[in-house]
Amino acid sequence: FLSSADWMTRNLSRRVELLFPIEDPEIAERIQLTMQLYLADHEKSWQLNPDGSYSRNKTDEKPLKAQEILKTLEYTSNKDYNLKLQTILKK
Repeated sequence: FLSSADWMTRNLSRRVELLFPIEDPEIAERIQLTMQLYLADHEKSWQLNPDGSYSRNKTDEKPLKAQEILKTLEYTSNKDYNLKLQTILKK
């Protein structure tokens, strides 16, 4: 399922929100891979600490910029998109 809001009372009680199923397996995989890509993006990421403060994530890994990858990614179908993202995420 995808939803247009976080599941907070104020969003569910005082607003019109959408919730809908993802029934096509290729689309579901595409969404999952896109989320994995964004979660792997550590270029400008921060960590929420137990005390409520934030600290910048530091890594020696090569920077991964999700938006840059998606802006330049060329594909002809969901299957092609999924294969290309799988390849990028394995690097």
